[in-house]
Amino acid sequence: MSYLRSLLAESDNGTSLVEYALLVALVAVISVPAISMAGHSTQDTFQTVGDTLAMAEDVEEEAEGEAVDDETAEEDQDDAQDQGDDATDQGDSGDQSTPTDDDADVDDDDADQDDDDAELDDDEADSDEDADSNDEEQTSTAPEVTISSADSEFEWWVTTRKGGEGEWVASFDFANGTDGDQNLTLEVTVTDHKGKTTTRTITNFQVPAGGSATYSEGENELQIKNGKAKGVVSVEVQVVSVTTTNDTGQQITTEIEEPSTTAVAYPTH
Repeated sequence: MSYLRSLLAESDNGTSLVEYALLVALVAVISVPAISMAGHSTQDTFQTVGDTLAMAEDVEEEAEGEAVDDETAEEDQDDAQDQGDDATDQGDSGDQSTPTDDDADVDDDDADQDDDDAELDDDEADSDEDADSNDEEQTSTAPEVTISSADSEFEWWVTTRKGGEGEWVASFDFANGTDGDQNLTLEVTVTDHKGKTTTRTITNFQVPAGGSATYSEGENELQIKNGKAKGVVSVEVQVVSVTTTNDTGQQITTEIEEPSTTAVAYPTH
């Protein structure tokens, strides 16, 4: 009995070894084709990458070669241009000749022309100084202009039980004692019953030579009630400047340093 048991145990061990051997053989049969296929795929990939890198290096080398060729061509062109310029400069230097008598005459003429220009500038400066002195002489004397008379009168008036209302005008007569026309610049100031003033400027008011002219400031509203005035109560005039014309037709304006003021009050009714 013991002998049979030992035989059966040995038979089981042999069967297990055979099964393991068959399993290993089966794994080898499956793994070898798979590893072979993976190896071929990896080899193809590395080959493609290598070809791409080689092609990129070829393109870069060609580009560098073209850049070197362009630089060489530009250098050759610059050298040729420099040689042409040198030849032109040599030709120009060869054409130069010794100054002749004609050149000396031209220089003398230029010097004479410069002297003439300098004399002309001096003459113009003297003329300007003379003109300035004449202007000073002509404007040094204030022109004769006076206000010969000033008056006021109603343009219209309506009488009421306690007074009345209407509008009045102020008149200023200017006399010109010279033999030339005068254009006056006037400042006219209007004052109301509250003391408020309004000033405006009148330009180019003409007074003929040896004659007179009247300036009128009208439409001054006024109301009288119980003896008290309401509205415009006075008008003042100042002569600020006088413009005349001299014998050469030049206009000369003279500022009045201390203008006098002439004022008139509203008329009584």
